[in-house]
Amino acid sequence: MKLKLMEVKKASGMRISFSGEVYDLMREESQADRECSWVIHLNRAFYVIEKEFTGMGCLFSVNASPREIFKKAIINGAYAIIQVHNHPSGSLTPSNADIDAFRTLAKAGKILGIALHDCLIIGPTGYYSFSEAARRREEPVMACLNCGEELKEEMLVREHGLDFCPYCWEVNYGEKLESWIPKVRSPRGYQVV
Repeated sequence: MKLKLMEVKKASGMRISFSGEVYDLMREESQADRECSWVIHLNRAFYVIEKEFTGMGCLFSVNASPREIFKKAIINGAYAIIQVHNHPSGSLTPSNADIDAFRTLAKAGKILGIALHDCLIIGPTGYYSFSEAARRREEPVMACLNCGEELKEEMLVREHGLDFCPYCWEVNYGEKLESWIPKVRSPRGYQVV
């Protein structure tokens, strides 16, 4: 009796470090005249295992279900995937359907243990990366000058040019701010200013 084991594909040698490299890899596909979907399978070091075509649609949509997107990634033993689809119109703005698909794929990947590294929308003039957009939208976290609690900027209360969490503002609002010395968070801990 011969025992056959499944052979996992080896990486191609190209390493993906940022979304621009994915666009360079997919530049020819960005010229397609109808929406199509591809998945790039990556190993743990983010080397490309395979670039897989997963579906062809019409002028304005392509139906690529999580089942189809992750099927070959499981077979290839992929650590992560990058989902790519084109917009023949040239518009790189994600539609509501694109955003919903991204969220669904992220959830499915989490369940399967295969990370959704990025989703790209490509076109003849460039690309849109969901992960780059998420990094740009990160809101800065500010700290209360009294207790150092980190909050989003809209949660802080500004009094006389100083930022406080709602609790510290409420406790100290009645006092004269000139006589009250706030503590400021620094890399070495809290310091009095």
